[in-house]
Amino acid sequence: MLELDKIYNGDCYKKIKEIPDKTIDLIYTDIPYFFTTGGTSKTEMGERIKKLNKQLHNFNEKLNNNTDPSKHHSIRIDKYHTENKLNVVSMDTGIDYKILDDFCRVLKKINIFIWCNKAQILDLLKYFVETKNCYFDLLIWAKTNAIPTNQTLLSDMEYCLYFREKGVKINNNYDLKSKWYVSGTNKKDKEKWLHPTIKPLELVTNHILLASQPQDTILDCFAGTGTTGVACKNNDRHFILIEKNPIFYEIANNRINDLVDCIGQYSMFAV
Repeated sequence: MLELDKIYNGDCYKKIKEIPDKTIDLIYTDIPYFFTTGGTSKTEMGERIKKLNKQLHNFNEKLNNNTDPSKHHSIRIDKYHTENKLNVVSMDTGIDYKILDDFCRVLKKINIFIWCNKAQILDLLKYFVETKNCYFDLLIWAKTNAIPTNQTLLSDMEYCLYFREKGVKINNNYDLKSKWYVSGTNKKDKEKWLHPTIKPLELVTNHILLASQPQDTILDCFAGTGTTGVACKNNDRHFILIEKNPIFYEIANNRINDLVDCIGQYSMFAV
C-alpha cells in the first residue's frame, strides 16, 4: 500500500498496482488530453495543443539555459532530477484506458472526477455509464477571458465528468452542487506553478468537499503540481498523488509540504 499524504514520482500505470483493492474513497484527476488531429491542424483543439506544447518547450529551454547569476532562487532538485530535466512530451497521446479498470478496482465504490477534453467524453461515458452503470454529471469551468478566435468558437470551457455508482452519497451543500464554475483563465497559477493545465484550487476544493468526507482518502494519478493534494490537506482529507514528470513532482512536493523558500523560486522559468 502506498503511504497516505505523499506524492510519488513515478509511472501511475505501475504505481497504482501497489494500491490494494477498495481502499480509495474518491479519485480526482486531470487526465492527459487526446487530440485526434495530433495537434497540427487549424481546429480549436489543434491550436490549443500547439500552444500547450509551446509552453512546455519554452519552460524546458529556460530550465536548460538558465545561467543568469543575478537570479536569487534556483530549483532545488537532486542529481536524479537534474539528469532527467523536463522532457517535452506530446500532450496529444491521451491515456491508456486500461487504467480505468484499476481506478474501479481501488475505489470502494466508483466515485471519480475526470477532467478531459471533448474527444474523450464519449469514451469515458461508454466505459462508466454503459459498462459500469454509473450516474454521471458534466461539470464546466467557464473562462471569462478566453483568447479571441476567428473561424472557431472560443476555447472558454473545460470539461469535468463526475461518475458515481449507486450508493455513493454527495454532501447536501447548495454552494457545492453547481455544475459550472466561472473565473478567468488561471494565468497567475500557471505562471507561479508552471503547469499549463492547472485548475483553480477553489474549484478543485469544491468538488472534493462535495463528494468526500473528512479523513477520506483521495487519489490523483496525474497529479501535476499538486493542486489535489493542497485541497485535501486544507480540508482534512488524506491523499495519494502520483506524478511522472520530475519537475512537476518537485514543485508539487514543495507546495504540499509548505516549503517557504520554494514560493516564487520557479518564476524565472515561467512559461
